[in-house]
Amino acid sequence: MNVLTKTELGAGAEVNRVLRHSTLYLLGNIASRILGFVAIPFYSHYLTPAEYGIIELIELSTQIFAIAFGLQSIGAALSRLFHDQSGAEQEANIVSTSVLATALLSGVIATGAVLAAGPISLAVFHSAEQAPLLQAAFVAMWFASMVEVILVYERIRERAKFFFVYSMVTLVGNLGLNIYFIGFAEAGVWGFVYSKLIVTGIGTVYLLWRILREVGWHWRQEYVPQFIRFGLPLCFASISAFAIHFSDRFFLADAVSLSELGRYALAYRFAFLVSVLVGDSFGKSWNVTFYRFAKQDGWKERFAGVATYLMFALYLTALSISLMAPELLAFMVPPSFYPPYLLLPILVFSYVFRECGDFFRNLLLINKRSGTVGNVVFGGALLNGLLNFALIPTFGIYGAAIATLGTWAAYMTVFWVIAWREHRVPVSVRSFFKITLLAIAIFALGDALRVPSRILQTAIDCLWVGLFVGLCLRFYFSSKQRIELLAIVKTQARRLIGGQVLPTNDRTTKLPMVLMLAFYFPPENAIGAARPARFAKYLSRLGYPVQVVSHWMDGLPPGATLRVPAPHQRGRQIIASGVLRKFERVFMPYDDRLPWVPHAFKAASAVLARHPAHVIVSSHPPIATHLVALALKLRHASRWVADFRDPLAENPMRSARRAKLLDPIVERLVFRHADAVIANTDAVKEMWLERYPQWKHKIHLIWNGFDQEDKIVAQPAKIRTRRIMAHIGTIYGGRTPEPLIASLDRLLKTGMIEASEVQLRLIGPIQNHSLDASAPISERLKALGCLHVDDRMAPQAEARAEMLDADYLVLLDIVDTAAPGIQLPAKIFDYIRACRPILAFTPGDSVISRVLALAGIPSTCIAPTAPIAEIDKAVLAFLCQPTTQFAPSAAFWHDFDSASQTYILANLISRISAPPNPTAGTWERA
Repeated sequence: MNVLTKTELGAGAEVNRVLRHSTLYLLGNIASRILGFVAIPFYSHYLTPAEYGIIELIELSTQIFAIAFGLQSIGAALSRLFHDQSGAEQEANIVSTSVLATALLSGVIATGAVLAAGPISLAVFHSAEQAPLLQAAFVAMWFASMVEVILVYERIRERAKFFFVYSMVTLVGNLGLNIYFIGFAEAGVWGFVYSKLIVTGIGTVYLLWRILREVGWHWRQEYVPQFIRFGLPLCFASISAFAIHFSDRFFLADAVSLSELGRYALAYRFAFLVSVLVGDSFGKSWNVTFYRFAKQDGWKERFAGVATYLMFALYLTALSISLMAPELLAFMVPPSFYPPYLLLPILVFSYVFRECGDFFRNLLLINKRSGTVGNVVFGGALLNGLLNFALIPTFGIYGAAIATLGTWAAYMTVFWVIAWREHRVPVSVRSFFKITLLAIAIFALGDALRVPSRILQTAIDCLWVGLFVGLCLRFYFSSKQRIELLAIVKTQARRLIGGQVLPTNDRTTKLPMVLMLAFYFPPENAIGAARPARFAKYLSRLGYPVQVVSHWMDGLPPGATLRVPAPHQRGRQIIASGVLRKFERVFMPYDDRLPWVPHAFKAASAVLARHPAHVIVSSHPPIATHLVALALKLRHASRWVADFRDPLAENPMRSARRAKLLDPIVERLVFRHADAVIANTDAVKEMWLERYPQWKHKIHLIWNGFDQEDKIVAQPAKIRTRRIMAHIGTIYGGRTPEPLIASLDRLLKTGMIEASEVQLRLIGPIQNHSLDASAPISERLKALGCLHVDDRMAPQAEARAEMLDADYLVLLDIVDTAAPGIQLPAKIFDYIRACRPILAFTPGDSVISRVLALAGIPSTCIAPTAPIAEIDKAVLAFLCQPTTQFAPSAAFWHDFDSASQTYILANLISRISAPPNPTAGTWERA
């Protein structure tokens, strides 16, 4: 039940999402480099060069082992295979299996390395003296491999903030422990190893607790062959890439002096900044999430758009580094470290090609072509070795740079060609050459026109970079991409300034105006007001102009919502409204708010006259909102999205005979004329698909949800002898607490529970006389203090306080209907966020039971029609559960957040809006 996997993805919206997450990953990378730079004087003061060299060799040894034995490929396999799973249970199974497989594989490797530490020490250090250090380092490698695969899952779930915070905590913790062990305890190299053991060990324990609490302990043998088939070629690819990065050092060691080798190494570090600042930060967000978008229509064009923005970011970074490197080097190192002319730009642009190649390489993994990936990267390693062998003896460090450039250019070209043949992603080769030539030309001009003053030259370099951006806007990006890029910049700027995405300029984005018809709307405290209010709120933040038409209510403050009919309104609408009022009283079985229709139609028509590009969104119940939308559709040829918070036909709340005759007629009219119809549960959607197969293309699912900005802070469980069960909200229609009350009475009579141990609190109006049938039992329980009934509409703050104070929460489903269990009460989302066990009286395999299972909150679902003994047994077992807090699953937060729901609605609006709007795009949560 992964809602967002069904949404479409626009390049601009996706770049916004990737940019937001990549920024956090980038900050983590920068902080790591800064702390590493700051720590250099400390290490150089307390460690000898030989000890520092030992640390480097230990790190290199464990890294080679991790790459060679495929530990890093498990995370890559998880990020791909995760998106093949069909539901939350399968996702949890594959994540848990990958974690356990990592623990097993890395444990075997670490154990073997520990046992072979002596021979490894002899091979690396030419002495067995460092064997204990290597043993401790390999244990730390086991912890680090566990951390790595768990953090891949966190990135799949797009938890960039958690990743950043965790990285900062471990980074600072590692540095602090190094300072203590090396500086104060004088432990030398052992201090470095101790620090790593402690940080990775504690991190592993915490992350294991966090992830296994979310996904559980599951070992599924059937996933293992998939991991092997997909991951083994990537293991060879990692080894080959490692060889490409470092093989030139072996050739250079015999061909050039140590001074030249040092200058080359420094230039290489600058070149690698392209990967650190752009490639790695982009990849941490993109590489683990793009698979789910590759199943959607139009993904190739949107991926091409992402590639366009990525290439721009890479070339912008490469040009900035190449132009400003002399000033940075002058600030950081003495002149003896300066690399020769053009060496650094050659290496910098090499890594532009490498990162572009990585983008196309990942496209092959959509179809699990990891074998092809391994072969191509291995071929790149062979090519690099041949080029190094041919060029370095003659050209020295320039030969190494040219070999690197040629290798990564071939790497990019081969993957680009294979990806094109397999997927036909329309990335423009012409545009790539265009931006390449622009970057080279700007660099050549900037390098030829340098001035002696470092400060002035830095300012001139910035102007050259600005000129490059301007030329790209003119010659590289299309007109649509320029608009998207402007929107991206505005979005990110507003997020940085205000912490949230504010509405974009309607003149720039040309998004259609959304007219929302919602009879109930805040600040009115009605059940049906929350969902349209959330839609209006987040549509506005996406840049859609929103106008709400609602009903007049005395005492509500004035605002942007059009509320009709106001007391001063007169005209023909008064007569039409009176006629409809009499018609409703005589012919309609329920109060469907028909007198509101003429006033709402007039107000809405005036709005639509000012906004030719518009979409209507109507929220039912009452049916009057859809009738107004239908009239507007017929009058103005409007595009219309009909949102059903409850079904109309076969609604158990509308059981009157006349309703059973009229409701199917009205529902069919809505389906016939609306451009899109929204169900709020999957069961209702399936019912409609069966009932209206001719309109299946119109039927969509947007679950009801919650607003994360409406914070619910779960309270610690209270220590008390009497445990509180609470039902918060109105009891109406086919909902009844009678089975639970009767069960409590039986359990008390048989002595299974004591009267002092439990109390059921019913907070809210009881509109259906559901307690009448159990009146004697209810009075008896009240006398014992086991039942408390507060039959009034409590203010929201008071009702929420009751909910958070309870030990257990009670849900009552509608059961007296031909199709039970297809609806979802809105209170379930508050209940789940209260983090308390939930007792639900609902039919088997109902929507409620499935949502509770997805949320991961301890819950017991009881069919109200079950045998008495079965009900009593289930209630008693439920009361024996602990009352501690239980955090909802990540899937719950992801799928039911109102921002996610609104992105789906925005996609519908973009798809049906008329006239066709090329800048509307599609939306994905940022």
